[in-house]
Amino acid sequence: MTNGKYGILVGISAALGVIALLAFVPVRPMSNLVLVVTLAILIYVTFAIGWTAHWLYMKYVWARDGDTIEMELEKRIFEAEQERDAAVERMYETQAAFDSQARQSAADLEAALDELGRARRESEYYRQQYVGNADPEDRNM
Repeated sequence: MTNGKYGILVGISAALGVIALLAFVPVRPMSNLVLVVTLAILIYVTFAIGWTAHWLYMKYVWARDGDTIEMELEKRIFEAEQERDAAVERMYETQAAFDSQARQSAADLEAALDELGRARRESEYYRQQYVGNADPEDRNM
């Protein structure tokens, strides 16, 4: 609370004290004891009014600031949850892309190995054909 706002509360409570003093002080002259007791009661009442006004004002301000802080925290939590959800979604998309790429690579590898096996069988077949049809003189070389 700033000094200006607190000063307003003190001024209001002092004004109420002066009004109470004028209302309760009799017009006739009074003794010193009655004056001291009356002023003590009025000062206490003024203090109580000021303290109560300050307490109510601070309760209002803190409640409003507390709501603002709570709303800000809720906003930050919501934004963090949104970012987390977006990151999880990107992770799933990346995982799906990697899985697809891995399946494609495995299929390509399988096809290449099948083709390699076929090529080896074919080369073995031609090797046996060549060796079986070759002249005996070529074999000695």
